[in-house]
Amino acid sequence: MRLSNGLLVLAVAMFLAACTHDMRIVNRQEFEASARAERSLTLAVETDAVAEDTEKLVDAVKEALAAHSSVQRVAFIKEAPPDFTPDFVVMVRPATDYEGSAWNYPITFPGFLVFVHAWNGFVYKADVKTEVAIRTPGAEQPFASDTIATRWNLRHCDFERGVWTSSGWYTPFYGALSIFIGFFMVPYDEDATPYFLSEVKEPYGRFVAAKIIEMAAKAPPPSTVQGGAIEPAEPEPTQAAPDAAPPVAP
Repeated sequence: MRLSNGLLVLAVAMFLAACTHDMRIVNRQEFEASARAERSLTLAVETDAVAEDTEKLVDAVKEALAAHSSVQRVAFIKEAPPDFTPDFVVMVRPATDYEGSAWNYPITFPGFLVFVHAWNGFVYKADVKTEVAIRTPGAEQPFASDTIATRWNLRHCDFERGVWTSSGWYTPFYGALSIFIGFFMVPYDEDATPYFLSEVKEPYGRFVAAKIIEMAAKAPPPSTVQGGAIEPAEPEPTQAAPDAAPPVAP
């Protein structure tokens, strides 16, 4: 009896575990970019991000910059050692927005019959808009800025949603309960965010880092940037024409 009960519990546990879907970013290949600077750069990163997810995204950008072939050294401006002299200061400010999908209803009902939530996952979107501004040390105004928009197409189903979606198989009324459960599966699942951040770290960091290098590579020469504004270069002095010779008397 004890053996059969143990096998039953194990079977149920395996059944429920099979109802999950690991985080997958379907369109990560859309966000691939490369850039190179003519000289090796030293960069200081600053941010005012305070949310947990945006802080992790800033960390991803900083780590990607540190691994970039055109970057010699990088540090957060608040943590930089005394001997750290950056070429540029980079402001990184991500903003996130997460969405569910109406597709999650049919994935729940009647999709639970063939475990769509397990082999496909629920459909989510993550919008990340990253403001980037680059300035020279000591300058208040940036000489270049841009907003980098990325929209990530996600598939995921955690254990809790998997259990509720699969309940049509072991609850009364032949799965009719899933008709109502489906409405609760449409919105974005906040429990998916840590898994998204883990998966997006590398592609997002590399993509934004490449854009930063591209912007920095187009920076004007250091001598022409003063006080955060680009000063016109001094015109080259022209050689005065020699005085005309006095007329010769006849």
